[in-house]
Order: sequence, then C-alpha cells, then structure tokens
Amino acid sequence: MPLGKESLANLATCHVDLQDLIEHVAAGIDRGDLAWAKIRDIKVTCGYRGKVAQDAAVANGFSKAPWPTSKHNTTPSDAVDVVPYPELWSDDVKLRVLHAYIAGVARGIGLDLRHIAWDMPHIERAE
Repeated sequence: MPLGKESLANLATCHVDLQDLIEHVAAGIDRGDLAWAKIRDIKVTCGYRGKVAQDAAVANGFSKAPWPTSKHNTTPSDAVDVVPYPELWSDDVKLRVLHAYIAGVARGIGLDLRHIAWDMPHIERAE
C-alpha cells in the first residue's frame, strides 16, 4: 500500500534523506518484506514539530527534548516517527521489527541513523 495522505504530509516536512529512506521502506513493505511479522503498512506520525507541538509532546511525555532542541524542530526535520499501521504503539515486537528493518534499509542506501531506545518510533539522521 502506498503511504496515506497524512503520512505523506508528515514525511514532506522531513529532510530529503529521510523521505528517501521511508519511501524505500514503504516499497519493501509493499513487496511483502515484513509479511512474516504481519506488518503490511506503516504510518509516519510526525516529521517537523513546531513550538506548540513540541511543548505538548514534552508535557505529555512523548519527548524529553524541550523546544528547539529536538531533531523534529529543524526545517526540514532531521527526525521522523514511524509506526506499523494501523498504529500499533503498544506492540513492542512489531515496532522493534519495523525499526530493525528501517535500520537495514538505511545501511543499504548509505544513510547513517540514530535510534533512541526510549523513543522507539523516533528515527533521526546521525550527525
């Protein structure tokens, strides 16, 4: 399945390297690369995050980085949050499988990433 409108809109706020990565990931999932794990689609839940959204993310415990220190706060965003779709935030196994797959795809296209263990849906470009 192609990425949905909301995912595409969120992805469009990200650095071109992240856009390319997620497009490669989505294509692999469309091919069935993760069918064994019952992951058939993904959702990009966040790219760029402005001050109000970042303050809310911190207040709600979704981020530990105050404005403007998150990689989500750059334009374009140097971070993206990706989950299996339908959104399965509570399925830790599927989330870990997806993020391991994303890391493998990133290595394959020569993109250095930084995963943050306590922020599993979060992926950012390494500096």
